[in-house]
Amino acid sequence: MNLCCEDVGLELQALLEEKEVTVISHVEDVPIVWDKKTLQFILTQILVNAVKYSNKEILNFIWLKTSFDYL
Repeated sequence: MNLCCEDVGLELQALLEEKEVTVISHVEDVPIVWDKKTLQFILTQILVNAVKYSNKEILNFIWLKTSFDYL
């Protein structure tokens, strides 16, 4: 999961810098039972939409976290 998130972050780095959005990542290398390309596509779409609809008048953060904790 960690490498997948890093790849997406690198892919979107220019967009995140342009829109002044900070990504805070606490992603552990948890096992994923899914196609890596599909997961990267989904993460990319989520982040692009988050940036697209971000408020330009305040500081914007995207927090990524993985965990085995259950609420």
